[in-house]
Amino acid sequence: MDHYTTARGTVRVGQLYRDARRTNVRTLRVEAIGRPWNDWKGVTHCSIDCLVIEQVADGVRTEPRRPTSMRATRLLSAEFVLVEEVS
Repeated sequence: MDHYTTARGTVRVGQLYRDARRTNVRTLRVEAIGRPWNDWKGVTHCSIDCLVIEQVADGVRTEPRRPTSMRATRLLSAEFVLVEEVS
């Protein structure tokens, strides 16, 4: 899949997101979007695989290039800010 849409918006492969917090801020690039699934209550979820391309902690900038994964609803929550859109 190259995109996934929730009530909060659409996640696309290639987009960049940044942590909304003030410390230990990561920049994430969406690498892959999993296949949506329904939990036992019938709620649809979708896993988003990202790559941490930059991290700034205590004023030190690094490029860890490590994978991380989360649900689309978390990535589209107030915890993250969309930095770069792709079409």
